[in-house]
Amino acid sequence: MNLVEFIRDYTSDEYIPFHMPGHKRKFDMVNPYLIDITEIDGFDNYHNPQEIFLNEQKLLKEMYKTDYSWYLVNGSTVGILAAISATTNRGDTILVARNSHKSVYNAILLQELKAKYVYPKIDENSSICREITIEDIKNAFADNKNIRVVVITSPTYEGVVSDIEVIADFVHSKNAVLIVDEAHGAHFGFNDTFLKSAIELGADIVVQSWHKTLPSLTQTAIIHVKGGRVDIDMIKKYLSIYQSSSPSYVLLASMFKCREFLQTEGAFDEYVDNLVKLRQMLKEKLNRLVLFESDDISKLVITTTGTNLNGRQLYDRLLKDYKIQLEMAGCDYIVAMTSVCDTKEAYDTFLKALIEIDASCEYNKKVYLQKNVNKIKPVCTIFEVFKANVDKIPYNKAINKISADFVYAYPPGIPIIAPGEEVTAEIIELIDFYKTNDLELIGLIEDNIKVVKDV
Repeated sequence: MNLVEFIRDYTSDEYIPFHMPGHKRKFDMVNPYLIDITEIDGFDNYHNPQEIFLNEQKLLKEMYKTDYSWYLVNGSTVGILAAISATTNRGDTILVARNSHKSVYNAILLQELKAKYVYPKIDENSSICREITIEDIKNAFADNKNIRVVVITSPTYEGVVSDIEVIADFVHSKNAVLIVDEAHGAHFGFNDTFLKSAIELGADIVVQSWHKTLPSLTQTAIIHVKGGRVDIDMIKKYLSIYQSSSPSYVLLASMFKCREFLQTEGAFDEYVDNLVKLRQMLKEKLNRLVLFESDDISKLVITTTGTNLNGRQLYDRLLKDYKIQLEMAGCDYIVAMTSVCDTKEAYDTFLKALIEIDASCEYNKKVYLQKNVNKIKPVCTIFEVFKANVDKIPYNKAINKISADFVYAYPPGIPIIAPGEEVTAEIIELIDFYKTNDLELIGLIEDNIKVVKDV
């Protein structure tokens, strides 16, 4: 069966999508082949906008009240790469939340940066990462006076939000720039029930994935700049480097249509009303499974701690028994992503399924290995490892070796270990735990790990 046939079978088989993209296959647009054109006469130039794209950029900037906003056709990844590249010089020091997306680490590699990490704490009742605190940021600056840029993910995959306003004020007092990966928060600010976007709270650059929680096609994203601390010409220069020279008009049309939707009065009202009611019912009806109190209410995070199920088992039961396709499974939780395109019927099915599974759960006082491993001190930079000779050895034989690659659970793509860091017994224990709980690990090759040779 080829990919087209596989997709056709999946979409025709009545699976309920609690995953991205946010259009949930219900946001109508014309046949994509009919609008798949290129930069022909009358249709402007994406990289040198004069008419259509210039006007759309203006409308986008006015909607968000920014200094600069731009549509991205290569996803939030290209926004992150451009943001970090435009605000750093080779060899600079950058402060990065350890639970950052791999695109942040790729930017560190490309710019040959020295990375300092700030680690989120772990939730008391699950393995979910909590927010980055202002105390963590202050301590990092106290230890290193040369930090030029700070990168934070907020909200996280699980809907955890950091106090961006307070962090931005402090970062600016140190003459540094704050970049917020808000890929999962593109819906922020469009309904009073949702939180404010980081661009309203003082961040200098904010990158959003419209396709995650809004009705826009996969690979569509936005970058915003505000506050006068960032050289906009440098942002444009790096966007022209990292973005495709053949931008998809299908993706652009999807974003323009989404922008019109966002400016429709009351567009989110029914969605938010249904979502709030569903969350309340989950709190009332579940006895063993628990609804995690996400700061971003659009994320339905259900924890399994204290039951006989792990996250992967709950994920599989919802898929196999109820045809509910979730976004991800963690060690002891699942994430169901909602959007304005969800139906009440989908929420009713999700609630009914969880109530039935909850009733069949048994109490089991499990103690999950937490992800708050000791802070790992890099031995060398990611760029230095990139140029090094490497060996491939069994990961459980790699203690005291220097990792030459990332190892991370996917989703969400947060490194357990990054290139240039020493493999410890604690890291091996964590990898063992992820494998035991059937989580997909990227970076291992048949249980082997790449390490720096002769170290």
